[in-house]
Amino acid sequence: MAVRPGIPGVPHGHRAPSGSGRVEWGCAPEEVHHAVEALTGPVYATATAPAGMNAQFAATLDVPAGKMFLKAMPRAHPSTFALANEARIAP
Repeated sequence: MAVRPGIPGVPHGHRAPSGSGRVEWGCAPEEVHHAVEALTGPVYATATAPAGMNAQFAATLDVPAGKMFLKAMPRAHPSTFALANEARIAP
């Protein structure tokens, strides 16, 4: 599968309440939900990561296979290459 980093269309005003500057799963665009759930099945619950400094979206998702960690940022973000590289070396 090709790495397609980014969360297209995330409104900048929607942030995780922790003050981390992260976007919450519920504020991510519907197209992102559909793309993730097409690969994982339904997302039952999420926990936004309170620490870290790279990804605009970082959370643990509860999905049918268990827990998975997901990171993303807008495609135009200058650090998108870092997430693409991370996904390449640690899938």
